[in-house]
Amino acid sequence: MTVSRGAALAVLACGLGGALGACQSSRPADVPVASVEPPAASVRQSGTTAPADLQLLCASQAASELGAAGEVLPVASTLTPSGAYAVELSVDGGRATCLVREDGTVEEIARA
Repeated sequence: MTVSRGAALAVLACGLGGALGACQSSRPADVPVASVEPPAASVRQSGTTAPADLQLLCASQAASELGAAGEVLPVASTLTPSGAYAVELSVDGGRATCLVREDGTVEEIARA
């Protein structure tokens, strides 16, 4: 018996369609589609964060100045009233802060 390529593809497509159709779930008719509450405002929406390059500059400079044994990673940042960014850093299991200006001038690095 010889089966044409078109017939074989049709059988394959029907088989896949049936398998995929069997995987679909249905919702009960009495459950509205949009019954999920919208998410609350997140903390990230509350202020202006430092650009990534300034955060990484702070991390690099803090690693050198503080003699960090491990990774120094930026974990948070905010724009201060003076126009500088305060970058919070994770350093050797502790915290440090870095003040950096928009032009890349690091004003201060201190352990918290």
